[in-house]
Amino acid sequence: MGSNENHIKEIAKQVEDVFIHSEELNNSHQQVQVAMEEATAKAQEVTSVSQELVQVGDHLLNMVDQIKDLHVGVNNVTTHAGKLAIHPSYHLMNDDFVIIFQKAIQAHQNWVRTLETMVEQMHILPIQTDDKKCQFGQYYHVITPQNPVIKEQWANIDTIHRKLHHMADDVKVAIQQQNRQAAMEHLKTAKILSTELVAVFQELISKAEEFTKEGQCIFVIGDHC
Repeated sequence: MGSNENHIKEIAKQVEDVFIHSEELNNSHQQVQVAMEEATAKAQEVTSVSQELVQVGDHLLNMVDQIKDLHVGVNNVTTHAGKLAIHPSYHLMNDDFVIIFQKAIQAHQNWVRTLETMVEQMHILPIQTDDKKCQFGQYYHVITPQNPVIKEQWANIDTIHRKLHHMADDVKVAIQQQNRQAAMEHLKTAKILSTELVAVFQELISKAEEFTKEGQCIFVIGDHC
């Protein structure tokens, strides 16, 4: 009798264990289901974000195309303006020449300060590396003074100005490589080039002021300035 009773208790215990394990499995199944639902929801979120990123990317590409078109338009306008600048009837005055170079001096000094900040922080900042796209460069590459004295020095600007702006590319590479020494060397070279460039600008300003006093023109051959 006692043996049967023990046997029944053992069976009852095993049944209870089965129920317990069954409940644990059920809980685990629910947890897995919840996890799957969360994963599905996150996947849907990722898909949604991906679709939004694609839309943003398309929008940015459209903006880039518009900016390119705008840049082409600006270049065309600048080219026509350059032709007018030396036209006998519409040419720029000597005072305009002085203003262009005064602004160019300030702009390139600011440019060097930005380059200094980049090297100090070893962090790349927005900076113009194309000598033809800075404000002065847009003037320089479409306008050619007709006065022979100015014309000679005008040609000397190109090499210095191009090298100066390209130094920013060298500094960027040094920063990307975490090479502070190289960045400092490129900055030093940029400062030397900037000093040379500003000296040429200042000399041209002085000559322009002299020509104005003498009644000579810079942009056209004549004495109606």
